[in-house]
Amino acid sequence: LGRNQINDYVSTDALKYVITAGARLVHLDIYCEDLKMGSKPIVTHGFEVGNYHFTSKPPTKFLQIGKGEQLSFDECCQVIAENAFSSAVTNPTDPFFLALNLHVYNDIEILNQIANTIIKHFKTHMLPKEYGFQQTDITRKPIYRFIDKVVIIADSKANKSKLSEIINYTWKNPGLRQNTRTE
Repeated sequence: LGRNQINDYVSTDALKYVITAGARLVHLDIYCEDLKMGSKPIVTHGFEVGNYHFTSKPPTKFLQIGKGEQLSFDECCQVIAENAFSSAVTNPTDPFFLALNLHVYNDIEILNQIANTIIKHFKTHMLPKEYGFQQTDITRKPIYRFIDKVVIIADSKANKSKLSEIINYTWKNPGLRQNTRTE
């Protein structure tokens, strides 16, 4: 996102830029593309209540300003997968933390789409099964166990979905400390 998080643009170029600059954590806000059950997961900034989206892709010559397309979660994962573990970065084997804020109304279809997208793009970099379902307290494990892996951290809104199987940690777990904007 740009500096103004309301009525601004979101792009995979910015994502690629921060990853190739060395970022090893990306925090994505995921919303429903629309209010239909099973709609496509998108990355944007907004309000969950009412499914308001405040960002879009920059307009192209074919789109009018204010009529931008939404940035799909699949596009974001593709950019992360292509860059985070590549020679384009100086630290390609360092763990990559993918933090997800899920604003999808607990829609199981969308949560399963998110899981399938993660598996599709990060299959060779996912943690072993013993780290799924948040069974293992990753804060108590040495960092070398996560070399060349993606660690998925999300809120606890993925219950009873395929996504809950691959989430490695949630904000609700006691070992994770979240800083507020004032800290």
